[in-house]
Amino acid sequence: MPPPPNHLYDLIILRDVIEHVEDQPRLMARLAELLAPDGVLFVAYPPWRMPFGGHQQMAVSRFAAHCPWLHLLPGPLYPWALRLAGETPGKIAGLLEIRDTRISVRKFRRLAAGAGLRTVTERFFLINPHYEAKFGLKPRCLPRLLEVVPWLRDFFATTCFCLLQRQE
Repeated sequence: MPPPPNHLYDLIILRDVIEHVEDQPRLMARLAELLAPDGVLFVAYPPWRMPFGGHQQMAVSRFAAHCPWLHLLPGPLYPWALRLAGETPGKIAGLLEIRDTRISVRKFRRLAAGAGLRTVTERFFLINPHYEAKFGLKPRCLPRLLEVVPWLRDFFATTCFCLLQRQE
């Protein structure tokens, strides 16, 4: 573990990063250490089960890149489908790495609590605000009906914006 920080931060922003990190508990613990007592940690992440939670939009094949929920195929079926679609071994390895570091809403909440952080607010989006710049789509919050049913929320929320603070 690194030495204690000699500077604490009032605001830390982690946008679309945590789903790429292998040691997520260590990351969250370190962020909690760096956070000032009244500081805020903003985390944005794509829940794993959302249509493109496996980042398969990075695939070269049009089929793989545009096939929602492809990353949810069980076990060896996912790499098999990627190979069948013509993806290179390097691209498949990268997509499998994301599968290994995936983050669900439940897992994120556990990580935050385990790091001594409490949720101040959490917002789920049907249309990710980042899609406005990328695709010209207007951001849309997840409808309440979908948000309150965890199974539906996990499949239709394209991103979660979460504000965290240290637990009192």
